[in-house]
Amino acid sequence: MKFQDLVTVGIKVCGILLIFLGLRTISLQYSFLSTLVGSSDDSVRVYTFITILEILLIFLCALVFVKFPNLVAKKLFPKEVELNVNLSQDAERLISVSCCVLGIYILSWAIPDFINNALMISFLSKSMYMSDVVYIETIFAEVVTVVEICVGLFLCMRSAGLSELVWRFRGARGA
Repeated sequence: MKFQDLVTVGIKVCGILLIFLGLRTISLQYSFLSTLVGSSDDSVRVYTFITILEILLIFLCALVFVKFPNLVAKKLFPKEVELNVNLSQDAERLISVSCCVLGIYILSWAIPDFINNALMISFLSKSMYMSDVVYIETIFAEVVTVVEICVGLFLCMRSAGLSELVWRFRGARGA
């Protein structure tokens, strides 16, 4: 089994999870839009457009992850990684692959959360909502989401270095 095959399985699982995330986003955005329609705010059309764009983006990513996981896996790994995986001997490489898949999973929920929080902040930034507790909570949620995105990107891009660090902490290799 190649490393790329392991990542392909993880990417496909992330795609399936994105489908469920998209369905959840539809229900959340529908309830939020239904409360906005009653208000006299002019930004309802813009918010509706961005919401539809967000949902389409989630389902497009899910489609790519489910239908074309090999293409995504090829983009994540350098071309020189063509070795086969022997699960009993290549634990260090398996940790690297697992970190990369974990990073993709974190990004699959953090990016839609970032968009949701940004939309909420833009709506709540109207002068009458700025003193609301929900506004402050949404700002904190956005900061946490940015940290999650950074962690996900780190796990995706630097998974080999993190694997080396884990391997050293376990004492499997001398410093």
